[in-house]
Amino acid sequence: MPEYKTPGVYVEEIPASPRSIQGVETSIPAFIGATQKAEKTTTADLFRVPVSISSMIEYERYFGFAKPETGVTITIDTTMAAAPIAKASIQNKVPYLMYNSVRHFFANGGSNCYIISIGDYSRPVEQADLLAGLNKAAETPGITMMLFPDAMWLPAAAYYNVCKEALQQCAEKNNRIALIDVWRSDAGQYAIDELRSYDLGNTHQLSFGAAYYPHLISSYNYTYDEASIICSTNTSLNGTLKELKQKDPIAYSVAIQSISELKVLLPASPAVAGIYARVDNNRGVWKAPANEIVNDTVQPEVFIDNKIQDGLNVHVTGRSINSVRHFLGKGVLVWGARTLAGNDNEWRYIPVRRFFIMIEESIRSSTSFVVFEPNDASTWTRVKSMIDNFLISHWRQGALAGSKPEHAFFVKIGLNETMTALDISEGRMIIEIGIAMMRPAEFIILRITHLVSKP
Repeated sequence: MPEYKTPGVYVEEIPASPRSIQGVETSIPAFIGATQKAEKTTTADLFRVPVSISSMIEYERYFGFAKPETGVTITIDTTMAAAPIAKASIQNKVPYLMYNSVRHFFANGGSNCYIISIGDYSRPVEQADLLAGLNKAAETPGITMMLFPDAMWLPAAAYYNVCKEALQQCAEKNNRIALIDVWRSDAGQYAIDELRSYDLGNTHQLSFGAAYYPHLISSYNYTYDEASIICSTNTSLNGTLKELKQKDPIAYSVAIQSISELKVLLPASPAVAGIYARVDNNRGVWKAPANEIVNDTVQPEVFIDNKIQDGLNVHVTGRSINSVRHFLGKGVLVWGARTLAGNDNEWRYIPVRRFFIMIEESIRSSTSFVVFEPNDASTWTRVKSMIDNFLISHWRQGALAGSKPEHAFFVKIGLNETMTALDISEGRMIIEIGIAMMRPAEFIILRITHLVSKP
């Protein structure tokens, strides 16, 4: 207490409660890909700049819209003039998926994300562009998920190499995961075997990734320019859709209807990222993001039954693939919550990896004040109390296994417990935390070290 030497009124603000640990954000993805533009005040001033947005309105303001399709053709049968029949098709779809991917993310519960524009629509996305975007993401704090939907247009080997780099970054940063999709060719063939045979890294790195299959037929319509759509008929009405509008309004309306029946095909990971955010907000990061409905989706591109599901979920390589399935009366559901490290007993489940990322980041951030405190029993008691209260609150919410707190977690800190006299003299404060998520008293151990002032 200070010594007052001058008469007068003195005000002291006394903390009513001890320090507490605040949980960090868990569902902030970074989308890396090409955009129509990347500007806030001047042209391309947001190129390769991570930008945080919270709505599609912000996305459209800074990054524009989807690129119109140029390979749309419509065949119209006007044999019956009063009821013509039209069929639309698309050849050589534009290789840019960012706009609708972000749209799918927000539609499924996403609230905030980062956009890293690696170029515009003037040229195809290349592997080097995506790797440069990954490097920018590595420099950005707060990102918890990595997605790169435009990488799907690369060759399979190049795509999986980008996935490998993303997994390595996630493992090094230890604060994010990579959501990847099984590569799909233009002909609709999925490279499942290549995913399981490609060198994506060691088991530790694989535990920071989750794979999803197949692509999803969304409820979104393609963007197009009527002047570029070719209409062919069995009469003299051949020409563009814009010309048809003036020549035959009935055939034109039928043609428009046929185009609206074509729906944008998207990789599953953007919608899944939104579902992660939705589950985190409604239940918590420890809840498995499975058996969750996928919004704005007509159906998966590939039908998956129980037999196919079993082969995807458990494989000798350990690289589990989470499926998205359609169930009669239930809709389209995410049906799996495993990491790519399916053979790892500790890190085979997505909620376990994400929960531990949240716990470690929250504790590390909230206990950083100790770097200016003495490394003694008083500080250790304060830190232990903070962590105990934080973990007890999660145990009460059902995040941890065990009927008693001591079965669910433990916290150790102190001389001859987590530190030696040498550690203290060299300014190391070591915290050891054991957490049981799957079964009581089966702890996964975390060690957090702070460099504090030396005695």
